[in-house]
Amino acid sequence: GWARGPWSVDGFVVRGRRARQEQTRVTGGPNAIPALEATRTDAYLRAGYGDPNDGPWAQLIAGSMGFKETTPNTGGPPPADPEDPIPSPDTLRSRAQYVATGGLTYRGFRISAANRLEVFEGKRFNALSARASLDGYRHGISLFAERAPRDSTMRADIVGRIGLTDWLWFGGSASQRWDDEERLDGADVRAYRAEAGVRLGRLDMSGGLLGRDSTVISPAVVFDRDDASRADGAIAGPFVALRGAIWRDVNIQVHGVMWDDAGPYRPRYQSRVQLYLATRWLNRFPSGNFSVLASGTHDYKSRACFPSAAGECEFSSEARIITTLLEVRILKAVLSWRFENPRLDLYNRVPGFEAPRGISFYGVRWEFTN
Repeated sequence: GWARGPWSVDGFVVRGRRARQEQTRVTGGPNAIPALEATRTDAYLRAGYGDPNDGPWAQLIAGSMGFKETTPNTGGPPPADPEDPIPSPDTLRSRAQYVATGGLTYRGFRISAANRLEVFEGKRFNALSARASLDGYRHGISLFAERAPRDSTMRADIVGRIGLTDWLWFGGSASQRWDDEERLDGADVRAYRAEAGVRLGRLDMSGGLLGRDSTVISPAVVFDRDDASRADGAIAGPFVALRGAIWRDVNIQVHGVMWDDAGPYRPRYQSRVQLYLATRWLNRFPSGNFSVLASGTHDYKSRACFPSAAGECEFSSEARIITTLLEVRILKAVLSWRFENPRLDLYNRVPGFEAPRGISFYGVRWEFTN
């Protein structure tokens, strides 16, 4: 990247490769997650003027996503010569996106608009969006509207919050999606959220109600090609949240929701509890060149129904997953280790496919600046 005064230019590219063997169902059956060997490349180039947090600003972004599959012996019709590998269905796909956006920020008032042009498989899709918000000491409101690029459905959101005192506040949001030409089943959907919260010391506690109109839920067919889209009726459910510091640098985050029932692909009960220590230990390292993040997280999901084309319903299992994370930063380098499911519990979030007994992610990341 490069910047001088109000002007800035930067670029980004990341290339990753992933591979997996065919994942068969524990309970048997004809369907399986196919094997995959593929490479994905994401890149963008951005030029900007001004600061989005102060005054007028504008940006132009050109981005691309490329996907190349090299999986042998999958997809497509069998070759004439049985000794030849069956060609892969996704030998090379790419998608480009061009974005022009700009806006104005003055004190607590923000307004912006964007135009996105997507180019994919020789076709072009255009999307327009606009956003406006006003933030004050105890209040805030945000409006957003967008036309989706591929099906031209419209979406509009409004989010607001007002604080009656320094320790009591109310908030809510409403969203609607609609399609005037009725190209999509269940395209006209409304959703809402109402919430109230209090602040006690350094803790924020809140609760409220979530709700949504009836709609059509589509499955992830990679798990089972027989899974079908299903109509889901209007739902609502209370939720609770807790976040903040409980003692010095020890913090907690809690979220939980209980829906009216367990609809297609949706568990009735979901919760997440995270307890973490985040400290820079400034009395020992006043330069700020050292920090530690240590956390433990408990995720819970009750059973969910996965309907098939025949109308039958398979249920996933309950999942109580513990995840630990340790990150140590020294200057610009961060050592990280995350361990998921240390109890080695057996569970599945999709019927027929058992999750790994235990997974470790570890590595180092660092920054270089000039």
